[in-house]
Amino acid sequence: MGLEKDLYDCLKTIKGGIYALIAPQNDKRPYSVYHIISDIKTTALKEQCDFPQIRFQIDVYSEDIIECMDIRDSIEIKLLANTDIKCIIYQSFSNVTDEGRVFRSTIDFKLTY
Repeated sequence: MGLEKDLYDCLKTIKGGIYALIAPQNDKRPYSVYHIISDIKTTALKEQCDFPQIRFQIDVYSEDIIECMDIRDSIEIKLLANTDIKCIIYQSFSNVTDEGRVFRSTIDFKLTY
């Protein structure tokens, strides 16, 4: 498989759905969008080895701050409970976008096998 597919499979049932890179066209909230921040290359001795480590960011958008934070928390729980992948969460935070009409919660994390 691959870490991006494993991420999607782990989170495909979250409220509002999970999307790669851009939000859905209908713009119905809540929804979550993930981005690859970096594909970390591992070097062993003098060569790069095939040990995938990818750093992701997920942004959850909602018109209700409590719903937004609940979805973010459920994503963190699913990622940490998954036994097929290992997750290290670096940070998570919430803020307001679009002049206070939309809330966003962000999770910054790394996945590996």
